[in-house]
Amino acid sequence: MNSTAGLGGVLLVLAAVAWLIVFVPGYAARSQLAARTSLVRKSQRAANRSVPQTPQQRLLRLGNTQRGFSVLFAFSFLGSIATGIMATIGLTSWLYTPLLFVLAAMFLLVSRAAAKASSELAKKLYSNRERIRSSASRSVSQQASREWAPNPLPAPLSITPAKPEENLAEVIDISSTARTISSKELDQILARRRAI
Repeated sequence: MNSTAGLGGVLLVLAAVAWLIVFVPGYAARSQLAARTSLVRKSQRAANRSVPQTPQQRLLRLGNTQRGFSVLFAFSFLGSIATGIMATIGLTSWLYTPLLFVLAAMFLLVSRAAAKASSELAKKLYSNRERIRSSASRSVSQQASREWAPNPLPAPLSITPAKPEENLAEVIDISSTARTISSKELDQILARRRAI
């Protein structure tokens, strides 16, 4: 009976050793992998910040800024109206209404500034695009004509042969003044033809 109690302790020690050998190094490797991943992400973010934005990216960002601050303006303006109504009823203090109104005015100014900057940038991009298109169309028009032209036929097929002259019989005018053949003469003609 004493052997079963000792066996349980040995199994517990073996489980602890297996835990230390198998699972603890895995946790350490996982934490090292997480640290490396976070380091790579930080360096990638720093590299992305150092790269200048393209005009299209800047235009998209300005448009998002304008839309976001327009939504904030709408909410704060409606909030200032709501707090004004609530202040007249006596539910809130009059202090919140001008604060929300000033905040709404600031959001509106930021939205208008972003709209103005995005409009100027869009005009600049459009003029650059049109300048490039016009220079490309000029270079295409200066090149040789690209219209379709038929392939020339080989020499024997391109020359049409002259038509041979046709030997035509004499044309005799049939008129009512022509002599009529009698039945006796007609029988003689037919008899000669049968004899041939």
